[in-house]
Amino acid sequence: MKLLVDAVQSSKFITHKKTNDLIKKIESLASTYEASKLQRQVYVAKRIKTQNESIYYNVDKIHEAISVNVRISFQYFEWTIDKQMIFRKDGERYIISPWALTWADENYYMVGYDDEGGIIKHYRVDKMKDIQITDIRRQGKEQFKGLDMAVYSKRLFGMYGGKEETVKLQFENKLVGVVIDQFGKEIQIRKEKEDHFTVNVKIEVSQTFLGWIFGLGSGVKILSPVNVVEQMQRMVDLAVKIYK
Repeated sequence: MKLLVDAVQSSKFITHKKTNDLIKKIESLASTYEASKLQRQVYVAKRIKTQNESIYYNVDKIHEAISVNVRISFQYFEWTIDKQMIFRKDGERYIISPWALTWADENYYMVGYDDEGGIIKHYRVDKMKDIQITDIRRQGKEQFKGLDMAVYSKRLFGMYGGKEETVKLQFENKLVGVVIDQFGKEIQIRKEKEDHFTVNVKIEVSQTFLGWIFGLGSGVKILSPVNVVEQMQRMVDLAVKIYK
């Protein structure tokens, strides 16, 4: 129960109100004494939480559409510098075949098939508005047939996708724990020098990925391919220019 309370508290995609409601439900499963112990460890007030109260209903509708094998339509928004919500594509509705829900980068995402573009896409559930279930059958069954959601989420580095590449990275030995945490224990580690090792990872190269590399400082170096090395060089040059 303590683990459940911690998970609910730390979930950014659950609003403050829903967080407190869920914790009360968890407490109701315990005795009066146990519930009082749970309550003493609840710290929700200053956590960063989503502002979209309808996320529960969004999840319900997505699950319903998946179960009856139909597409959904919805509007998708983003925030302005004035903290105002504006719809993308001028409010035009997205029509997507939903296939899965995944929790990554502390957010909840719907992964679906874009029938018009013919590609797999992902959307933050808390940024979806007015989800409607259509009577149009889903597409993308073949594309999702062999898709491993855990691998898919890991490659996206925070769900900001880019072009998929096999990237060779060189790390100092002291960062082996960081590499295993990020890519899993199944990653193939090759010892190159006494104090360095290399790995080959298949990921979608994005600003998020390059930022992760940048944050590790001199302990890591991109070896190949050349176009990814050049992207990193441009990012470093831009950072130097900003702070010069």
